[in-house]
Amino acid sequence: MSTPREKARTIAVYLKSNNLTGIQPDREYHCIEHNFLGVALNDPNHNSLPLVSAAIYCYVAQRLGLNARPCGFPFHVHVIVKPPPGLDINGNMLAPGVCGDPIYMDPFRSDRETPVTNLQSQLNYLGASTVEQSTFLGESRTSEIVLRCSKNILNSVQRMSQYPDVHLEPVDTVSAKYAALWSTMLLSDPSRPAEFRHHLPWLMELFATEFPSDIYLVEQYVVPMFRGLLEYEHILESLHVMRAVDEIPKQVKRRYSGRCDVKYRIGQVFRHRRYNYIAIITGWDTECDAGEQWMRRMGIDRLQGGRHQSFYHVMYVHMCDWRCAARLTHTQVSRIEACGMWQRRISSFWPLI
Repeated sequence: MSTPREKARTIAVYLKSNNLTGIQPDREYHCIEHNFLGVALNDPNHNSLPLVSAAIYCYVAQRLGLNARPCGFPFHVHVIVKPPPGLDINGNMLAPGVCGDPIYMDPFRSDRETPVTNLQSQLNYLGASTVEQSTFLGESRTSEIVLRCSKNILNSVQRMSQYPDVHLEPVDTVSAKYAALWSTMLLSDPSRPAEFRHHLPWLMELFATEFPSDIYLVEQYVVPMFRGLLEYEHILESLHVMRAVDEIPKQVKRRYSGRCDVKYRIGQVFRHRRYNYIAIITGWDTECDAGEQWMRRMGIDRLQGGRHQSFYHVMYVHMCDWRCAARLTHTQVSRIEACGMWQRRISSFWPLI
């Protein structure tokens, strides 16, 4: 029977030999794609940052009975593997009440165990105190890992201008940045307001330009964070203006014979042929009415017909990938009651071809 140490090493060897952890040498380390577990697992090359490689390792290890968790080591996520109660890492029995020492793995770099003395030496070099070293060499909480991932994403977004030729198709960069900003705002230490104050302008800009339907979330979660701070009144004023603009009646564009290219009607419910989501049409444009930046980011001009075709605003049931247009079928609006809870994304408008 394998010992915990042998299991830990075997898992690392398997993942490394099957190219399931780490980044290929020719890849840019900070590419935003490397921050996402789903991309790492689905891409044939499985490139991932240390945090994602550690997450893959921990999942496999836990499925095989090991107590493996991400470790809060600074700058580079490791994995801490603890022996079962009553045993040491080599499977030997311990006296009652004695806990066995853990081992550390770095699945991103190696399939070998990382000596704890190496990690301690690095922490000593950084000037970490004894208490800080205990924290850095212990298990990370889920919130800490999410916050760390968010900071990695923001770091990748900031570096994107340095690597204009990097292929980014699997990732919606704007949504990734927006999600990372939300995580950073909500999970940062409330006793250190300078950090979330620093990210507030980015969040509010993306919220106003790309995700205005999230106004309720901003009111519920962001506004209370700034009560008593200088930004509080500015946020309230911005939200007041957005609500006032939203209440202005929209101009009605009626369908007439000259707009025969607008094939589908408001109220029609459809199921997407390729992605299988269900949605209802809430509006249309004879041509893509989004901004130039959005059209470039979403590759509108690469679609059959490009921007010069009818586009539709929709409300849909499930989040899905909106970067591709595809053929669809639709049913009448009387079927809407069978579609369940609706979620709205204002910026979702696509040609239904």
